[in-house]
Amino acid sequence: MEFLTLEECSAVYDNCRVLSRAGKEMYWRIIRVNGNGSLRLIYAGTTPKHLNDDPFIGVSMYNDEEDDNAYVGYMYGTPNSNTYEETHANKNDSTIKEYIDSWYEKNLLSDNDKIDTESGFCADRRISKRETNPQAGVGKNSNQYYTTDIISYRLDVPSLKCANTNDYFTTTTSSAGNKALTYPVGLITAIEAVYAGYATSDKDYSEHYITNSNMYLYGNFPYRTMTPGTFHYTGEASIWHINSRSNGEGYITSGVAKMYETIRPVINLKADITFASGDGTADRPFKID
Repeated sequence: MEFLTLEECSAVYDNCRVLSRAGKEMYWRIIRVNGNGSLRLIYAGTTPKHLNDDPFIGVSMYNDEEDDNAYVGYMYGTPNSNTYEETHANKNDSTIKEYIDSWYEKNLLSDNDKIDTESGFCADRRISKRETNPQAGVGKNSNQYYTTDIISYRLDVPSLKCANTNDYFTTTTSSAGNKALTYPVGLITAIEAVYAGYATSDKDYSEHYITNSNMYLYGNFPYRTMTPGTFHYTGEASIWHINSRSNGEGYITSGVAKMYETIRPVINLKADITFASGDGTADRPFKID
């Protein structure tokens, strides 16, 4: 949860900390260059230090409900529906989207002219190719989502293209996607993490752990992607997240929607932005006025 003051937080929780203060600089890391030349950036805290204490904007559940396939969505439709389309319509904001939108409005709205609104964010809700149940992805039917085929089973080549328009989250000013976003901000995808070098935590693939804590997406705290993982037979929606161990190992695995985890928002910086100073190193990061 987010509080306006440390005192307000301390009245509710024992373990409170200041994540950022008004006017403090924000640091971002480059994930990749988008097809239109814009830069996809992930939030990295308020200092350029790699493993800093605040590489996130706060802590939230992905969704405060998880007992339906709908809740794997960054936005979702109607729980207990009878069709995939009703289940995964973009009608309702997830808990984490509400948090991110509120943060963007308070911290980045004044810099909107620097943010690219053409590129979007892919929350791939395709069903696994291994599923045979025609009701997979609907209601409380247990199933796995498509990205599991890539990460856990190596059945397909990972692609950065978003297969379904309904899953490509964009604002109304974009010429592509679902145009469902309030603000041009989202989360990293599990596939982007795969291309960065991450792999599953399944012990059969333990040789694919990231063992370099200097890797640019590594963090001291687990944080969410926006990619659905599974809907478990026990009634829990799960979403891929990026995790780490104290020995420097990093990996991706899926975590249930109602679990509190840190949030690292992702934005797209316009292709024609010029840097005021810096060379992209930790000592002299690129600076945008």
